[in-house]
Amino acid sequence: DGALVAEQPGTYIVTATNGKLSSTSSIVVAPRNLEREVEVVGRAPFKEFQGAEQWIIGDYAYYSTISDKFLVYDISDPAHPKLTDTIKVDARLVNDISTTADGKILVISREGASNRKNGIAFYDTSDPAHPKLISDYTATVTGGVHSAFVNDHYVYLTDDATGSMRVIDFKDVKNPKEVARWQSDNPFAGTIRSDGEEHIAGRYIHDLQVKDGLAYLAYWHDGLIILDVGAGIKGGSPEHPQFVSQLRFNHNELYGDGWLAGTHSVFRYKNYVFLGDEVFPGFFNIQSTK
Repeated sequence: DGALVAEQPGTYIVTATNGKLSSTSSIVVAPRNLEREVEVVGRAPFKEFQGAEQWIIGDYAYYSTISDKFLVYDISDPAHPKLTDTIKVDARLVNDISTTADGKILVISREGASNRKNGIAFYDTSDPAHPKLISDYTATVTGGVHSAFVNDHYVYLTDDATGSMRVIDFKDVKNPKEVARWQSDNPFAGTIRSDGEEHIAGRYIHDLQVKDGLAYLAYWHDGLIILDVGAGIKGGSPEHPQFVSQLRFNHNELYGDGWLAGTHSVFRYKNYVFLGDEVFPGFFNIQSTK
């Protein structure tokens, strides 16, 4: 917008020109004072497995794990979190966990199920300390779901097998159904077989967020992709996502040779979108769930 944005502190000479008129000014930019102290109030250590993600609503924290379970904590006394339930799931990884805005329905993602039916599961949180299974959805996402985002009565999720985004409508929570699918146009994507199932290599969506009618997708080598799912920009809706824009960047230039890197997570705050990369040694197999 014509304003100076200083990337580093220091002294800058700024010149403004309007027709034949010109003026110069010296501006001193001080370092940002962003330091904050953080005090650990309470802790709930895990001994047998690793934690994955958490969702806090009201006095309860729902915690997914890199195992076959998710945990429920009463955190009304933050200094002394109390485990109220441990819920087993047929999965090797329960990565994502979240609730609807009113906290009445909990949604988890599943990967590595013994029956190869992964997908997502819905839980009733009428008793927030002890969620009860309502239903699950596996029909089009048996290959696994790594991340899911709940917005209104829709779940936007990542499909491990095809590298696509699926939209699941759970207005009738006992009978959820897929209402949309969107995927990047990646010319390098191809079909491979892994663990007896077909997967798409070269296209992989890792995380997503929906805010103000826009879906923000962390699309690994495809960078950031933004879709209209109700913002009115491209006429999109949850059932008809429409492409808005894309930000690609060269991960090899950022991290050098010998590393496997991609856009891993995305979060929008006001007018900013924060992206996080994930970087592995080159021998890591992104298609493996082991």
